[in-house]
Amino acid sequence: PEAGKDKIEAQLICYSCEKYLMNFPTLNEIVRENGDKRLFAILENEIANHRNIPFMAIENKGSTEKINGTYCYILRLYGRLINSQKALVTLIGIQVFFDIRVPDGETPDECKEKIEAKSENVFKAKNAVKPSEEGEEDPEEKEYMGSQN
Repeated sequence: PEAGKDKIEAQLICYSCEKYLMNFPTLNEIVRENGDKRLFAILENEIANHRNIPFMAIENKGSTEKINGTYCYILRLYGRLINSQKALVTLIGIQVFFDIRVPDGETPDECKEKIEAKSENVFKAKNAVKPSEEGEEDPEEKEYMGSQN
């Protein structure tokens, strides 16, 4: 089924089939219309003039990495530019956060105290990983995270 679209500005439009995107040219249609050499010239001109370059991600991967002592979410978007060059856009430094619903009858400060008290019981321990004679890690010794109740 096709997605509905209300006439509200700045809304997120979701779709569930290709028919909804019929008015937008595909990469192959753009290449056919402009030719490879012209597309390279357009792209080089956009880069030289510091303009935005059209990019549509066709795949993404996320990971968590430690940057300057803080765990951050890293998002990698993979796609192609108008001249068919592969492109990778990496968004780094996304700090992970979450919302906490304050239960009825509690103040935000009371809720914060409970969370801080519980988080004090969370510990992180790392066992030494000793290589075996063949140079492989012992599968029994791994980094783990747990909670003391």
